[in-house]
Amino acid sequence: MMKILVAIDFSDATPEVAEQAGKLARAMQGEIHLIHVVEPRIAYDVAGIFPEDVVIPKEEVGKSMTIKALSEMRLRQLAEELKDQWGVAVHSKVTDEFDTQEAIETYAEKEGADMIIVGNHSHSFLSSVFLGSVAEEVIRHAKVPVLVVPVKAFDADKQGEGA
Repeated sequence: MMKILVAIDFSDATPEVAEQAGKLARAMQGEIHLIHVVEPRIAYDVAGIFPEDVVIPKEEVGKSMTIKALSEMRLRQLAEELKDQWGVAVHSKVTDEFDTQEAIETYAEKEGADMIIVGNHSHSFLSSVFLGSVAEEVIRHAKVPVLVVPVKAFDADKQGEGA
């Protein structure tokens, strides 16, 4: 059975990336492994606060949650939606690592992923030069094929539909 690892960042592109993963998993009779990496950004590091310590109000559940717990809840919801819509097995993992690309690669190796799917956000040239992009790093270092879902293309399609 093909194992497809899907990097989820909870951006506006997430539904499109997830849909492509669902289509592929059903066509290949595979299973989906969703991963979301909560990065301890410099702000957390400087302040001595990590994502699991940051509490945010969450009105839907009537209590406060940490960023990591909220991410776990959202990823489980996405996993259920994919399972229901595409009829495939879906697993989810939230991790907090300093290097998103490395966390994705480590999980891919550990789970024996046959493919990785990432979204590619359109960043400015300077942003790409100085910050790089997770998609680019995953492509450079992956030991398995990487499918890049071009997020900008989906945004243009959606704008055309509303016109």
